[in-house]
Amino acid sequence: MTRIMPPMAPVFVGLIRTPPEQRDSAGIAAAGQIMTEAWQLLDAHLAATPYVAGDGLSMADIPLGCACYRYYALDIAPPDMTHLLAWYERLQAREAFREHVMIALS
Repeated sequence: MTRIMPPMAPVFVGLIRTPPEQRDSAGIAAAGQIMTEAWQLLDAHLAATPYVAGDGLSMADIPLGCACYRYYALDIAPPDMTHLLAWYERLQAREAFREHVMIALS
Protein backbone atom coordinates (compact mmCIF):
# COMPACT_ATOMS: atom_id res chain seq x y z
CA MET A 1 0.00 0.00 0.00
CA THR A 2 2.84 2.40 0.74
CA ARG A 3 4.17 1.91 -2.81
CA ILE A 4 0.82 1.88 -4.61
CA MET A 5 -1.23 4.61 -2.97
CA PRO A 6 1.10 7.65 -3.28
CA PRO A 7 1.17 7.54 -7.10
CA MET A 8 -2.41 6.30 -7.30
CA ALA A 9 -3.80 9.39 -5.57
CA PRO A 10 -2.86 11.90 -8.29
CA VAL A 11 -4.03 9.51 -11.01
CA PHE A 12 -7.38 8.93 -9.29
CA VAL A 13 -7.94 12.60 -8.46
CA GLY A 14 -6.77 13.65 -11.90
CA LEU A 15 -9.01 11.27 -13.81
CA ILE A 16 -12.07 11.05 -11.55
CA ARG A 17 -12.33 14.30 -9.64
CA THR A 18 -10.75 16.82 -12.00
CA PRO A 19 -12.64 18.20 -15.01
CA PRO A 20 -10.95 17.14 -18.28
CA GLU A 21 -9.98 20.70 -19.18
CA GLN A 22 -8.14 21.13 -15.86
CA ARG A 23 -6.21 17.83 -15.86
CA ASP A 24 -2.44 17.68 -15.71
CA SER A 25 -1.99 14.96 -18.33
CA ALA A 26 1.78 14.80 -17.94
CA GLY A 27 1.51 14.52 -14.15
CA ILE A 28 -1.16 11.85 -14.42
CA ALA A 29 0.95 9.88 -16.91
CA ALA A 30 4.08 10.12 -14.74
CA ALA A 31 2.24 9.02 -11.59
CA GLY A 32 0.50 6.30 -13.61
CA GLN A 33 3.84 4.83 -14.66
CA ILE A 34 5.07 4.72 -11.05
CA MET A 35 1.75 3.24 -9.93
CA THR A 36 1.91 0.53 -12.59
CA GLU A 37 5.45 -0.38 -11.55
CA ALA A 38 4.16 -0.88 -8.01
CA TRP A 39 1.35 -3.13 -9.28
CA GLN A 40 3.95 -5.10 -11.23
CA LEU A 41 5.77 -5.82 -7.96
CA LEU A 42 2.57 -7.27 -6.54
CA ASP A 43 2.01 -9.21 -9.76
CA ALA A 44 5.43 -10.82 -9.36
CA HIS A 45 4.70 -11.65 -5.72
CA LEU A 46 1.37 -13.23 -6.65
CA ALA A 47 3.16 -15.60 -9.04
CA ALA A 48 4.03 -17.70 -5.97
CA THR A 49 0.85 -17.42 -3.91
CA PRO A 50 -2.87 -17.05 -4.61
CA TYR A 51 -3.34 -14.28 -2.06
CA VAL A 52 -1.09 -11.54 -0.76
CA ALA A 53 -0.15 -13.31 2.48
CA GLY A 54 -0.50 -16.94 1.44
CA ASP A 55 -3.07 -19.51 0.46
CA GLY A 56 -6.13 -17.76 1.87
CA LEU A 57 -7.74 -14.36 1.93
CA SER A 58 -6.36 -12.17 4.71
CA MET A 59 -6.41 -8.58 5.86
CA ALA A 60 -3.52 -7.96 3.46
CA ASP A 61 -5.86 -8.51 0.50
CA ILE A 62 -8.60 -6.11 1.55
CA PRO A 63 -6.96 -2.67 1.16
CA LEU A 64 -4.98 -3.82 -1.86
CA GLY A 65 -8.14 -5.28 -3.37
CA CYS A 66 -9.92 -1.94 -2.95
CA ALA A 67 -7.03 -0.16 -4.64
CA CYS A 68 -6.93 -2.78 -7.40
CA TYR A 69 -10.61 -2.22 -8.13
CA ARG A 70 -9.87 1.47 -8.59
CA TYR A 71 -6.84 0.67 -10.76
CA TYR A 72 -8.81 -1.48 -13.17
CA ALA A 73 -11.80 0.91 -13.12
CA LEU A 74 -9.72 3.94 -14.15
CA ASP A 75 -9.61 5.00 -17.78
CA ILE A 76 -6.07 3.74 -18.32
CA ALA A 77 -4.59 0.82 -20.22
CA PRO A 78 -2.80 -1.39 -17.69
CA PRO A 79 -0.16 -3.78 -18.98
CA ASP A 80 -0.73 -7.51 -18.89
CA MET A 81 -0.24 -8.68 -15.32
CA THR A 82 -1.49 -12.26 -15.30
CA HIS A 83 -1.08 -12.97 -11.60
CA LEU A 84 -2.54 -9.67 -10.46
CA LEU A 85 -5.55 -10.14 -12.70
CA ALA A 86 -6.09 -13.72 -11.49
CA TRP A 87 -5.96 -12.51 -7.86
CA TYR A 88 -8.34 -9.65 -8.68
CA GLU A 89 -10.73 -12.14 -10.31
CA ARG A 90 -10.62 -14.29 -7.14
CA LEU A 91 -11.60 -11.20 -5.15
CA GLN A 92 -14.40 -10.35 -7.60
CA ALA A 93 -15.82 -13.84 -7.13
CA ARG A 94 -16.65 -12.89 -3.53
CA GLU A 95 -20.10 -11.41 -3.08
CA ALA A 96 -18.95 -9.07 -0.31
CA PHE A 97 -16.20 -7.66 -2.54
CA ARG A 98 -18.65 -7.00 -5.35
CA GLU A 99 -21.20 -5.44 -3.00
CA HIS A 100 -18.94 -3.27 -0.87
CA VAL A 101 -15.93 -2.50 -3.04
CA MET A 102 -17.09 -2.50 -6.64
CA ILE A 103 -19.10 0.71 -6.46
CA ALA A 104 -19.06 3.70 -8.78
CA LEU A 105 -15.90 5.77 -8.56
CA SER A 106 -16.44 9.28 -7.28
